[in-house]
Amino acid sequence: MASEGAASRCILLAVPGGDQVAPIIESGFAAAGWPTRSVGTVGALAQAVAEQLVGLVVLDMALPGAHEALEALKMDPATNWVPVVALFPRGSRLLRPAELRVRADVELVEPVAIQHLITAAESKAIRSTEPVSTRKVCLLLPSRRADLERCVQMASTLAQATGLAEAARTSLVAAIREAVANAIQHGNQSDPAKYVQVEYRQNPATVTITVRDQGAGFDAQRLLRQAIEGNAADAARDRHRQGGKGGLGLLMLVRCTDQVRYNGAGNIVTLTKFLRERPS
Repeated sequence: MASEGAASRCILLAVPGGDQVAPIIESGFAAAGWPTRSVGTVGALAQAVAEQLVGLVVLDMALPGAHEALEALKMDPATNWVPVVALFPRGSRLLRPAELRVRADVELVEPVAIQHLITAAESKAIRSTEPVSTRKVCLLLPSRRADLERCVQMASTLAQATGLAEAARTSLVAAIREAVANAIQHGNQSDPAKYVQVEYRQNPATVTITVRDQGAGFDAQRLLRQAIEGNAADAARDRHRQGGKGGLGLLMLVRCTDQVRYNGAGNIVTLTKFLRERPS
């Protein structure tokens, strides 16, 4: 059931004209206490989000231009906070992207039970009643160089809104490029059937980027210690002479960000850049 604050905002249903399931979805949300409105084009979607108190968007990805509309919503700081539930056509393989795409807050493959859709939507719609202090953009891309370049372009766009000085923004984007390139080349062995996920989060104090690949991982903790202790360059040269991969990329991550963390397996790296001075 919608809370009092959430119910003051509507659910915006963006579906192709004549969709026979739309009235059923509208009835389900209405029964749960959510006012709804339907639109049939991405232009009408953008206009409605700009003009109306929208608590959540349910976006049928079969709608022409839906992928571009989702990207525009999530990349724009003014609309990034609006939760989006994306409904993909039957048979869609969500983790096998043909090209880089922006992910929705919730992604479901049709057919979807109405109650399941409402439950998923309500879990995210509460966000629209809270202060807009966190920006989140999630990218999914196959392991190809062309998608790497587009990912870096989007990261550069996101970095423009951080308030960082130009040199710090350049360093941040360089670190993102290195982390994603490592995930594609070393983690996924440049296999386009394997994906890389990049999650960008920004709040008033920090920017955090998490890059995940599908590789077997590596001994990241040892190489990270070497990079932090300042002997990564020598260690990388030794590893190269022995036929192994170097650690110069890790050294770059350490120098370009304020904090670098790997998971135990070594296939997830989290980069943090502080937007404010840390208390001493």
